[in-house]
Amino acid sequence: MDEDSIQRQFKVDRRTARRLAEDLERLPDPVRERVLADARAYAHQPGIYLRTALDALGRLPPEIEVQALLDRAGQMAEADAEAALWFWRGAHDLSLQPRLRSTLEAFHRIGLALTRTDDRLGREFLQFTPTLLHRLYDERLPSLALRFAETAPADEALDGLRLFVDVMGAMKPPRAARSWSRLVLLSAGQSFEAAKVFLTRLPELHQVLGPKNLRRWLAVGLKYHRYRPHGLAAYVAGQTRRARRAYERLRPGLALEGILGPLTAYAVSHAGRSLVVRGVPDPAPSPYAGRLDWTDPQTLVLPDRVADDHHGPLIYRCLAAVKATQRRFGGFELPDRDLTAFTRALADPALARDLLAVFESARIERRLRGLYPGLARRMNEMAGLDRSRRPDIPALPIAGAVVELVDRLLRDEPLPDELPPDILALAEDLASRARAELFAPSADVNTSARLTRLALGRLHRPETAPQGPAMAAAAADGRDDALFHGLRREDHQPEGETFGTMGRIASHHHLAADLGDLAHELRKPDQPPIAAEPGPGISYDEWDYRLAAYRAGYVRLAERMVKPTADDWPQRIIDRHRSLVKRLRRQWQMVRPFRADYLRRQIDGDQVDLDQYVLWRAEQRAGLGPESNFYASRRFRPRQVVSALLLDLSGSTAREIGTGAQVIDVAKEGLLLFTEAISMAGDDFALFGYSGIGRREVDFYVIKDFGERYDPAVQGRIAALSPLAQNRDGAAIRHATRRLIARSARRRLLIVISDARPDDYEYEPQYAREDTRQAILEARLSHVYVFGLVVKKPKDRRRNLYHGLPHLTLSHVNALPRVLPNLYRRLTT
Repeated sequence: MDEDSIQRQFKVDRRTARRLAEDLERLPDPVRERVLADARAYAHQPGIYLRTALDALGRLPPEIEVQALLDRAGQMAEADAEAALWFWRGAHDLSLQPRLRSTLEAFHRIGLALTRTDDRLGREFLQFTPTLLHRLYDERLPSLALRFAETAPADEALDGLRLFVDVMGAMKPPRAARSWSRLVLLSAGQSFEAAKVFLTRLPELHQVLGPKNLRRWLAVGLKYHRYRPHGLAAYVAGQTRRARRAYERLRPGLALEGILGPLTAYAVSHAGRSLVVRGVPDPAPSPYAGRLDWTDPQTLVLPDRVADDHHGPLIYRCLAAVKATQRRFGGFELPDRDLTAFTRALADPALARDLLAVFESARIERRLRGLYPGLARRMNEMAGLDRSRRPDIPALPIAGAVVELVDRLLRDEPLPDELPPDILALAEDLASRARAELFAPSADVNTSARLTRLALGRLHRPETAPQGPAMAAAAADGRDDALFHGLRREDHQPEGETFGTMGRIASHHHLAADLGDLAHELRKPDQPPIAAEPGPGISYDEWDYRLAAYRAGYVRLAERMVKPTADDWPQRIIDRHRSLVKRLRRQWQMVRPFRADYLRRQIDGDQVDLDQYVLWRAEQRAGLGPESNFYASRRFRPRQVVSALLLDLSGSTAREIGTGAQVIDVAKEGLLLFTEAISMAGDDFALFGYSGIGRREVDFYVIKDFGERYDPAVQGRIAALSPLAQNRDGAAIRHATRRLIARSARRRLLIVISDARPDDYEYEPQYAREDTRQAILEARLSHVYVFGLVVKKPKDRRRNLYHGLPHLTLSHVNALPRVLPNLYRRLTT
């Protein structure tokens, strides 16, 4: 084919046409005709297709079969011409690398399958796969990577390939990566979702468990979930109880549970009082604060596991001795506040907490070494073990470096060479002042608090703060550095500069806080969130009916105390329903606060037991002993009823009910009249609400707690309620059950007011119904009677999750204020 024909048919310039003609002349006739036919079929830009195909064919190594490559390109062109163009480019790149040539067949097979499913997916795969495979350094890994991508659903093939390359490309040596790739493929044969999760967790699991135990751990999951792909995915994610038990069994190190009894006795002997030793996964926000406990003098908190098997008992004994001695020498309370409140009131709470922990632990350890010389030798041995795990000082922020230097100076540990003079001078000055005061016989926790204020002030004072290069530049520019110039309460951390590598450490904490605030604002744009004080997070298991098992620790719930609002809404509602309130109060005043139990067969009493009297007369006529135990007496006991009312605060309560009011407005009226009524009976009751967004952010709102008086503050909290986000009923019912079980009573009642339609992210309807019903079953097994008050539209005929369980359906929500108090009276009397 001459140059003019090529230029005319394929719309290229003269120079390109000349080069294409020369390349075509070098090809055999069948190959030439096949390439020209495919190029003509590519109507969009046939010249580009022809140039790409000829470039690839011209550089193919001899071992590549040209005819096979043409057949594959032809199949690709039939599916999508643009995909065929990307196939030629990819085949050219792969054929140039000897270690990647074996992937040509799989590259074509997967690309063709994806193109036939969705041409966009196929083009993306053919475009990016060669670049990804080039990143794999071992000759066997590219073929394994494509096998992994082939097990994925069509829309996840490229993402799965990227994940495989990212994880395996970072593993060394190559032999280990090949070994783990085969395990990943084995799990992918059962479930691609499981293989993807396993790949994501592989670096972490490999570091913690080690190669041998990790294989054992995965083998347990493959054994028990061979025919349950969903179950295998939950197992490798560590969300099932079996996965967690196997992980803890195979995890190296010493568990606190194994030596809990002897260690508790050891701690009690040092503290001189009874203690409860409790293990937690991460007991401290920083390595310094973990040396001491801060809030509960009766509970000694230790890590639930230490990584060193051989020296584990020594580490636990030293930690327990220091924390128990803290109780002996008063390391918890200041004259006006506790230690947590003290650090929160200072300019930088995190830095203040670390400084206080360093000074106070030095004081406690000094006392401990003086009392027990034998234990001092063990602590020296532990300090030698801990030295290798100490942070690298040049990589720390300036304030963190000062804290670490002061800690090492107080412990007489060696310091690194080539420290900046200003930082070293400040640390030595603080350490010498601390030695003089902390090691005196009269030193106490107030001494540590005074030194903390002093050190914090020195770090914040411009003339005494260490001036690194970045600090000096900031001062020259007139900028206000938050760490050393009047650090405010809301400025928690400096700009992340270190004296070794200034400015290289980015501050992720501010970004995370900003994103968290943004998510909190976006989750309910129409309504302001309920003002509430956050409490500690609690993990709960969640029932997965597909696994027929619990997902261990799958849900994170935070308890929050609602802040009351200064509104006259409660009084307006009471005035509007004054007649109903009077009638309810009168009815509840008639409820007997005591229960009468009849004691039969008594020697004396205020009544005659007729059955026993007849038996006594018969025995008397028969000549038997005349036992005159035919009396009965009454014994009065309190009602002993404890109850909780759990209200759904999800966004569905913003639905209007035709009168201009919302469901939440009527529910608030019902809660107010309910509390007005049952407060007359003297029962111990609580009012709770729940909402949230996702399994890691379930909010449990306390409106009125157990043992709390019903007063205007409770009324203000009811008035503050508003619709929020989603509702995860199972977790809320479990937490309410837990709160009820903690109360001492003969009868426990939980009333759940909702639309019986749990709805949350990753909480699909069937899963949500089964989990909520399982939570109700758990409550009933714990002797908590759960009653559902279902509010739904009159025409809604769908079966709710309380089907077969005690419940009442209200088709008209306006009836709630009248029904709720009467319902409670029927359930408790």
